Amino acid sequence: MEIKSKFDGHIIFKDDSVTFKLTVEAAVKAKIDMRGAYMRGAYMRGADMRGADMQGVDMRGAYMQGADMRGAYMQGAYMRGAYMQGAKIKDGLELVANSPMLQCGPAGSRQDYLIIFNTKVGLYVKAGCFLDTLTKFVSAVREKHKGTVYEKEYLNIVKMAKEHFKIHAKD
Repeated sequence: MEIKSKFDGHIIFKDDSVTFKLTVEAAVKAKIDMRGAYMRGAYMRGADMRGADMQGVDMRGAYMQGADMRGAYMQGAYMRGAYMQGAKIKDGLELVANSPMLQCGPAGSRQDYLIIFNTKVGLYVKAGCFLDTLTKFVSAVREKHKGTVYEKEYLNIVKMAKEHFKIHAKD
């Protein structure tokens, strides 16, 4: 099977696996740079994607239930319609089914993307190397960016994220 680029269709990785999931796992294990890969609609239930560079990957509509994405770099990944219930982002953190993540950016002092995850134990924020609870993120923002445009920007994103997950909790 092959993993191709969403940009020009060139082959990023190829092997003799019988499923796309196994091909992706082999590419991750081989530390292949999969930025921009086309994985739209892929069946990836329980896939081991720990530590993968998945920046900008098109995974719209992918079935990712129970996938292990701990340490995966997913900035700019297209995840619309992906089913991610039970996917793991960190030890002990599993995503919930209804709208499990929200990505915003570029924003803030680093002009980077923030990813807010809806987990079984509450909302978590990934911003650069920061990955912790929404409460701890807000505290860090208030401490570091008090009175700046960045504080306002980050806090507005938090407000939007809370509303987003509240709305989708009713799905």
